[in-house]
Amino acid sequence: MSAAYGGALVFLVEAVDRIATLWVSFNSPFEPLVFALYLAPAVLLGVGVGLGLGVVLAVVHVVYVGVLALATGRIPERWAPWTAGAVTAVALGGLARLAMKLAPDTLERPLFQLVRKIHGKLVRMPFVVDNFSWLLIFGLIVAAAVLLSIALAMAARPERRVWMWRVGAIAVAAALVGVYALDSRFLYGRYEQVIHIPATMKTLALGFVAAGLALATLRQTERARRIASVGAIAIVALSGLAFAFDAWHIGRNENLKALLWRRGVVARRAYQIATAVSDRDGDGFSTLFAGGDPDDRNPNVHPLATEIADNGIDENGFGGDGVAAPVAAPSAPAAGPAIGTGKNFILIAIDTLRANRMSAYGYERPTTPRLEAWAKASVFFERCYSQGTNTGQTFAAMNRSATRGGLYDESRSSMFRRMKEAGYRTAQVNARRDDIWLDGAMWAEYRRALVDGIDEFTHTGGPVLWDSDKVTDHAIKYFESLAPTERHATWVHYFDPHAPRRKMGTYDWGNSDGDRYDTEVAFSDEHVGRLLDWLAETGRLENTIVVLMSDHGEGLFPGEHGMIQHGNRPYDDQVHVPLIIWAPGVAPGRVAAPVGTPDIAPTVLSYLGLPGLAKAEGVDLLAGPPPERPIFIEMPRNGVEVTFFGYAVHVGTWRLIHDVVGNTTELYNLEEDPAELHNRADFEPERLAQLRTTLAAWLDSTESVRPIDPGTDTGSE
Repeated sequence: MSAAYGGALVFLVEAVDRIATLWVSFNSPFEPLVFALYLAPAVLLGVGVGLGLGVVLAVVHVVYVGVLALATGRIPERWAPWTAGAVTAVALGGLARLAMKLAPDTLERPLFQLVRKIHGKLVRMPFVVDNFSWLLIFGLIVAAAVLLSIALAMAARPERRVWMWRVGAIAVAAALVGVYALDSRFLYGRYEQVIHIPATMKTLALGFVAAGLALATLRQTERARRIASVGAIAIVALSGLAFAFDAWHIGRNENLKALLWRRGVVARRAYQIATAVSDRDGDGFSTLFAGGDPDDRNPNVHPLATEIADNGIDENGFGGDGVAAPVAAPSAPAAGPAIGTGKNFILIAIDTLRANRMSAYGYERPTTPRLEAWAKASVFFERCYSQGTNTGQTFAAMNRSATRGGLYDESRSSMFRRMKEAGYRTAQVNARRDDIWLDGAMWAEYRRALVDGIDEFTHTGGPVLWDSDKVTDHAIKYFESLAPTERHATWVHYFDPHAPRRKMGTYDWGNSDGDRYDTEVAFSDEHVGRLLDWLAETGRLENTIVVLMSDHGEGLFPGEHGMIQHGNRPYDDQVHVPLIIWAPGVAPGRVAAPVGTPDIAPTVLSYLGLPGLAKAEGVDLLAGPPPERPIFIEMPRNGVEVTFFGYAVHVGTWRLIHDVVGNTTELYNLEEDPAELHNRADFEPERLAQLRTTLAAWLDSTESVRPIDPGTDTGSE
């Protein structure tokens, strides 16, 4: 009964919270009711966890009774229960510690990685890091003591201090709400293995305990027992029916299915488990629950497979068999005449800079007055979209002008490699120290692609991070070291808008996450402007093409679309980035057509008269008005949440987001709905079909990749 009522309590909390949170995204008055049915499998998950925890508590109680029996005859009787409790807690804590030592990847290692990240990025706690093992043992003993207390409380006679169990039930229910709020709002989509899966388990366990304590106060009559039993059976039965209903109905409403997959918390876990159980060929995808596996008997056929032309099989289940022609024609490898007077190249990258927080792009705060003035003398792109939502994805795509599997193709050349081969001195002045930036196995493939062709790294020692003023100082020092006749390609990388953030300089708009973000943007603008002034005053702009861009945007607390920071799904707050190009000999202007960061390499190489990239997927943005074409965006391979892995295609003012793991579809009109709150997939069938065909052509003509399970690494530089 406790398990059933605990599951029902969790379902109630999730249904109320999610419907209230997502109310603006429902398309009709009936959708909240249907969405509640979609969330009902949370009850079954709660029942399962509750039954498991009930077995554990029963074992704890049996062990305690055994220890108590042994202790009674050896020490005074009044001390026996306390002694037995202490011995039981220590014994159970020790056994749990031994089990974790035998299987460290289950809890100890992920938890230690989380502590190290918090220590390094948020709060310094050297004592915890240095004494982690001992503190873990102590924590396990305390946890065992808590379990023992719960077991005794739930087994106690109801007439003994019933008010304590009632107060306890209320307190545990409040804790459940708090843990659920943390799970659904704090770093949603990040730290999956060390925060969110444990948080979901805690929510379900707290539901079981709260229900058990509450039921203990009701066990005063046989009638109460019957009512509780009938209620529990009814809840379980209705939940089972709802789950079966979902299995048949869930694919009929794209909006609700997408909301469930990208904003569900506990119920989404139930669907994940059901998908894993029903995956017959072991490829990670199922045909049930509106899954995207076109053939669940063939492990080579699944949504992340690479399409093979004309073999009669639709490998990825999206767009049919065959490979469509590439969307963009490849750049010619031969060198052409330089179209401008520039002979050098400077890339100015401001990490984590979203366009709609820049006054240059119409933001109400004066965050970027220097770049606003700079844009008027340059070619200003109103709608540039990063190829991915983290650093590695976008810069690898920029340097190789590639997408998907092409990012990791070592046979492809790159923009900086072309310049190095032409005799350019290639270097990077980076705010992050080189041995720290993009370190680790999850970044290795990205790093090889994005620094391909760069010979010098100036930030090799000293502080881990330079603020914008220091970056500009070091960049000027580097440029001064170059011989007047030396041709160079230099990447200057600023980092201030990236978390963690603080108030900088004289800029102070408040204390919220968005306020501090704006402060960092303004501080960066000031010192990028100082670098541009120095380049102009020294005459270096007369022969240098300068590209200013960013790698991705940023979700700001409390979280657009429920997610903060970056590396998340390809909404505008994550992928609309600035692009401003100063090119001597090219008239300034504004470009309204959508463009992408893979366009940068073909543009720069063509302008300098260098050989293009044979397989480039971008176009030359200075050769004339950019053509109207689809812009493709993808989730990073080392994404922060591997259950969210998808692609987006942007055409005109429309964006289609397709999650291949959840097999969900979102369609937004950014002109009418810039916040992307109203999914139009169920109301625009013709538009949806057109964009799906466009996306399918791209997916079929490019090499697929599988996401890397991030484990305890966020993969979110």
